Amino acid sequence: MSQRGFKIATDALRTEGDTWKQQGGQLFELGGTIDQLQFFGSEGGIYARLLPSYNGLVTTLVMRCSEADESMTHICDTLYRIAQMFEEDEARHVERINRAARGVP
Repeated sequence: MSQRGFKIATDALRTEGDTWKQQGGQLFELGGTIDQLQFFGSEGGIYARLLPSYNGLVTTLVMRCSEADESMTHICDTLYRIAQMFEEDEARHVERINRAARGVP
């Protein structure tokens, strides 16, 4: 693949990685907003009996948002590593081709 075409491919991987990371950050922020929906003590009024289940749901949603952020960050990191591996591999191949062209083993 030409150097230009290869660079475009690795840039696309990094751009995709940035998108995953950005979306994960939004989910993390959403978890913080959801956490504010918990009720404590007498805030529940006539719904006090439902508070344990309700707060459990809120806690679960916050945890899932945090897990999603971690997973999406991992996906971003993986895409960046793949792009780096492609570039390193391509550089090795270019060096081998250049050495072969010069007649150097």
